[in-house]
Amino acid sequence: MDRRLRNRILLYLLLAGVLAYVGLELSGRKPVPKVAVVEPTRENLVSSISSNGKVEPIAPYVMRAQLDTFVEKVRATEGQTVKKGQVILELDVKDVAARLSEAKGKLLRARDDLRAAKAGGRTDDAARVAGDLAKAQAERDRLQKNHEVLRRLMVQQAATEDELAANDLALTKAQAEVTRLAAAKQEFERSVKLDTDQAALHVEQIQNEVAALDEKVRQGRITAPVDGTLYSLPVKAGDYVELGRLLAEMADLHKVRVRAFIDEPELGALEANEPVKITWDALPSKTWVGKT
Repeated sequence: MDRRLRNRILLYLLLAGVLAYVGLELSGRKPVPKVAVVEPTRENLVSSISSNGKVEPIAPYVMRAQLDTFVEKVRATEGQTVKKGQVILELDVKDVAARLSEAKGKLLRARDDLRAAKAGGRTDDAARVAGDLAKAQAERDRLQKNHEVLRRLMVQQAATEDELAANDLALTKAQAEVTRLAAAKQEFERSVKLDTDQAALHVEQIQNEVAALDEKVRQGRITAPVDGTLYSLPVKAGDYVELGRLLAEMADLHKVRVRAFIDEPELGALEANEPVKITWDALPSKTWVGKT
């Protein structure tokens, strides 16, 4: 055999042995584990709480009856969008309107009485009292002058004592009448002042009555206080409603809140003004955004 060929064969055998040894060593070891590596990123943590709750308007408006009466007309429907000032329903206020008309008439008469009292009383009464006193004073003055004349005539023996006595008796009565009428005039003036105070109080009382009745008449027309949705209308035409009875509820339903009932152990994880996302099982694809 050629020497070079033999050396080549020996080299191949040696390499084969080394490869076999390495293969045996590798087959006896455990496989190297694979580790997944991902690049870290920053994200918000979300904490979920499942609970029951209810949706309610933030600023609801409740309209109630201000008197006992019947519902006359209903001009809106539940769920309807209404504008500020739009009539929702009308109540029967015919009786109140009649009382209002009567009260306004009383107010006009009371104001006339007040003006008369401030002017010194009724013109005819004031004139009568002043006229009676003036007439009595004139009669007294006349008799007083007669007294002086009769005294001079008696000196001249042109008048008798009986004539003087009769004149003096009439003068005494006339003075008493003047005193009485002067006192009556003072009493009349005092009563006029009292009448002025009473008339002013009477006017104020009737004005308050008119204002109250006028307010009830206006409250017979139930109108929307703001733009919004009429979400409750529990009455219909012909219904009898008592004072305080609920007539309608409305609000701007674009501004609502969810009142959730959270268990006490979970309340500690909540803080005011935290952003929240609200989901509803009935509409799983819809999400509402708000804050606590």
